[in-house]
Amino acid sequence: MRWQEKQELGQGKYGVVYACVPADAVPGIEPDHALKRLKPEHVDDDELRVRFAREIEILASLSHPNLMKVVDHGETDDGAPFLVMPLATGGSLRDAMTDGRADDRGWWIEVFLGVSAGIAHAHEHGIFHRDLKPRNILLFDGGPRVSDFGIAKQLDLDATTLTQSEQELGTLRYMAPEQFASSKNARKPADVYALGKVFAHLITGITPEPMKVDVVKVPGQFRFFVDKCCREDPDSRYADANEALGGFRKSLGGYETLLPPDEKLRELAEAAAGALGTADESSAIAELDGHVRSNRDSEEMNRGGIPYLPNELLRAWGAQLPSGFREAMEGYDGYVSISGGLPFVYCDTVADFYAAVFRFTDDLSVKRLTLSRLIDLGQSHNRFHVHGVVVDLVASLTDSTDVAIAEEAILAQPAAAAWYAEVALRRRLPAPIGEAFQKVRAVEA
Repeated sequence: MRWQEKQELGQGKYGVVYACVPADAVPGIEPDHALKRLKPEHVDDDELRVRFAREIEILASLSHPNLMKVVDHGETDDGAPFLVMPLATGGSLRDAMTDGRADDRGWWIEVFLGVSAGIAHAHEHGIFHRDLKPRNILLFDGGPRVSDFGIAKQLDLDATTLTQSEQELGTLRYMAPEQFASSKNARKPADVYALGKVFAHLITGITPEPMKVDVVKVPGQFRFFVDKCCREDPDSRYADANEALGGFRKSLGGYETLLPPDEKLRELAEAAAGALGTADESSAIAELDGHVRSNRDSEEMNRGGIPYLPNELLRAWGAQLPSGFREAMEGYDGYVSISGGLPFVYCDTVADFYAAVFRFTDDLSVKRLTLSRLIDLGQSHNRFHVHGVVVDLVASLTDSTDVAIAEEAILAQPAAAAWYAEVALRRRLPAPIGEAFQKVRAVEA
């Protein structure tokens, strides 16, 4: 025998668990493993030996931090099959329910997330536990681990009553309704049912009754989760533990409010503006860019969102994602062009926005778009605020490329540009711009 059995840790109907140390361990060393074996009176039971071997096979085939792992297995000197596992330093979830640990919300959330993740991993590999209960959830410093796969999974219901031992009743408390008809019905939805009942017990402290689920005492945010886990019809439950885990996470975080595109843009813009100059800047701008792309045709977002974005955010957006920024400006300009007569105040907002974009962008197509729209906007709406914005903008240009773009835009829209010419020609202008204004004034005179 490769292991020395120390004090007994617990026993079930067919098996017993001891703390253990390696056979060659230094005397006095503290046990850090647990040895599980069949009781002597069941050593010759072929069916139980098969189940025990199945548990070893199942645990060896699964690798997950929330599932128990087998360190060693074999037979004792008296022929009993055994397996060795890490010793649970924190006892079982059943222990935690009585010693106060389960009163800590953060603690039980992490524990239940771990248990659900472990069972989900088993389900992904086509394995279902069939006897999930607090006593089979062992606690370690690194989190919970689900144990007891494969042994004592079938109950002789003809011999089972509610007056039997606490040990057997403990299994019945968490058992799904379909398991009472036949243990063969214990599949993934049965594990989901047990997860729901374990969770309800964990957060309410109320020991569940077999075949009964009362969600009244369950906190409101978790009632739907427990109800869906524990519905009588297996097909109405979460399909497996992975789906249940997703449902639990939703109940933890609640549901995101679906905002209209313009409100969502303002929310993302606020977050992105706050992230400028930090490690989160790129991801925040990317999220904003994705939202604008997805809602390009939204009138609400274009009208109530785009022109109100902070200049520093627009500048960062244009620098990091120039194609996305260009598409956003083209989409917004499309909205402006088909809107017909804009309200006067909004017309002024557009003018201020376009002039700011022209000044900071390095994208020449965006420069051409904004200046052309500005020239048309003021004349078509007869807005003297826009008139002043355009004249101030072209009079301030010093870069030769900007000057060339302005000259081209003026000559391309002679009727609209002539509306600005008289006042503009009273200002100091770059020569190409002044000459362009003189030409369009002469043409339109």
